[in-house]
Parts: sequence; structure tokens; C-alpha cells
Amino acid sequence: MINEEVLDYIKSYNFLKNKNSENKEFLDHQQNLCLYHYKNNKYYKKIIDDIFSLEKIKNIHHSINNIPYLPVDLFKKYELYSTNLNNIFKVLRSSGTTNNNPSKIFLDRENANSQTLSLSKIFTEFTGLNRPNMIIGDCQETIKNKKSFSARAAGIIGFSYLCRKPTFALDSDMNLILKNIENVVSNDKNKNILILVLLLLLGYICSKINYQLRLRKS
Repeated sequence: MINEEVLDYIKSYNFLKNKNSENKEFLDHQQNLCLYHYKNNKYYKKIIDDIFSLEKIKNIHHSINNIPYLPVDLFKKYELYSTNLNNIFKVLRSSGTTNNNPSKIFLDRENANSQTLSLSKIFTEFTGLNRPNMIIGDCQETIKNKKSFSARAAGIIGFSYLCRKPTFALDSDMNLILKNIENVVSNDKNKNILILVLLLLLGYICSKINYQLRLRKS
């Protein structure tokens, strides 16, 4: 039931019309979600009872300031989900750059559908682009594990759904495939090109491109 409400809200959402964070419909949905997690997740319930209050989340519809904000470390220390464990079909993991301890986000299929739809609406409304071609500053091996995704892989897959022909710029050994980049850029039909690359890899890829271009000139 809660997932159906979320999907209906996402489908009808209009960014330009509802960009005010104090929008009543938005706050009503936030309140319903918080109450749902309160009833279905023992860790969330304990946080609300010990640090915030049930009364406060019952008044989220009055102000965004009543939404309880959770520290990200909780997703590293505990397995937080508000659904039956049997419904979970995918786990997203952060990069784990802090103490090698990644955050874990548990998804059932309805969660995944909501995320995909949300990303599509956000992308379209912010960029105005309709299925552009995409250069991915990564290798295809990053997305091979279908059961457990890193945040890096989840980003690649999410944006790939929104683009016409995703092209990987690196091979399995993280070597630059300059030809792949040139093929996309030189195609006259590609008026809009989305380049997706982690900040972590950006400097590495730029140095590889620069190196290969200097080799051609020498």
C-alpha cells in the first residue's frame, strides 16, 4: 500500500510546480513514510522513541523540520529494512571509503521501481534531455554482479536506462579505450552526450586521454 502511494506521487510530481520543500503533499507523504518505518523497523522505532518522538513525526505535515534525520553510520552498523527479508532482491553498497565499512541499502522490487522512476523524472526535468548518448568513465565489469551493487554500479545502471547507447570508456584492466570515446563524439547524430564519471576516476581518465593524445602527436 505504501509503495503504491509513493509511486503515484512520483508519477504525478511536477518539479517546477512543487519545488517548495514545504509543499503540503510532499510533507504528507514524508509523514506517512516515517510512520510506516516506525511500525515496521525496530531500529527506526528505537531511534524515534529515544531521540525524537512519535508526536514529532505525526506533525511532519506542519514543517519539514519535524522530519527525523538519520546519521549515515546507522546504515553501516545495522541492516535497516522495513519489509520482509524474503522480498529483498538487491543490496546497494557504498564505496566504504571510511574505515572500509560500506553502507547497505536493501531494496525490494517496488523500491527499485520507485528509484528508477524518480531518477528518470529528476534527470529529464533538470537537463531537458531525452535519451541522449552516454560515455561512461568506467569498465563494464563494474556492473556484472546483479545481486549486490556498489553505489558506483547503481549509478551507472540507473543512468544507462535513461540513455540511448551507453559506451564504456575503460576496459577490464582500467585502460582507456580512446576509440570508444572518439566514435561517440565524432557521430554527427549525437547532438547531446552525457558523460558519467566518478570524481575518483575523473583525474585518472583525463591523464590517460592526455597521454594517448600526446603519443599520437609524437
